[in-house]
Amino acid sequence: GFTHCPDICPTKLFEISEALRAAGDSDKAKKLRALFITVDPERDTVEAMKSYLGSFDPRIIGLTGDRAAIDATIKAYRAYAKKTPLKDGDYTMDHTALVYLKDKDGSFVGAFNIEQTPAQAGGELVGHSCPSRAAPAGPPPTPAWGRSASSSPPRRSCCLRKMVRWRSTIR
Repeated sequence: GFTHCPDICPTKLFEISEALRAAGDSDKAKKLRALFITVDPERDTVEAMKSYLGSFDPRIIGLTGDRAAIDATIKAYRAYAKKTPLKDGDYTMDHTALVYLKDKDGSFVGAFNIEQTPAQAGGELVGHSCPSRAAPAGPPPTPAWGRSASSSPPRRSCCLRKMVRWRSTIR
């Protein structure tokens, strides 16, 4: 998604926030994470992402990177994103509006059905949550992790994981 999205992104983020809230406060639910990866890294700086995501559940983690890393992520997930000019000289981003659900091992489960009640969605998320927060055995498939040398390798995310070269973790 992207922070200047007028409707779909904030709606989906609200729905994901509600599902995370409805998942409860069990140990499994506390380990759930959702990743929001920008398709507009030119505008979605670390500061912009942090400010934008401050309105949603704190388990939603924002990711940004350089254009090449974002494009590689879009390709890896067979998603679509295209900059579309607006009449006033600004632009918007047309993009795929899917939420990917990953299981506790990081394998793709399917497109997450956010059109269910928050309680149903929360239950589905907990059903696929990680039993632990162990770091992955090795790097994920391309694109490779690209965090700074001083940071530790990212931990395997539980349910909603997309891969990107990390410029920063927003939360």
